[in-house]
Amino acid sequence: MRLAHMGAASDGSYQIKDGILVIQLGASQHKFRYSVNNGSVSFENEKLDEPDGASVEFQLKKDTNAREVVDSRQLQN
Repeated sequence: MRLAHMGAASDGSYQIKDGILVIQLGASQHKFRYSVNNGSVSFENEKLDEPDGASVEFQLKKDTNAREVVDSRQLQN
């Protein structure tokens, strides 16, 4: 799969198991719990605490223009 992020794009892989979507981007792995209600998928944000005390939150959201956005970004891999 290809993801857009911070002005660029990267290739990665994903796995869906036990109510969790796992996205692998090189050495980075992100885990999002999800639920399906009436055919609609909802994802929880992933929150990480960095060693320096900073907090980072990753979010998945629906974007009807996702393919165009990802395809327009320069590939970093």
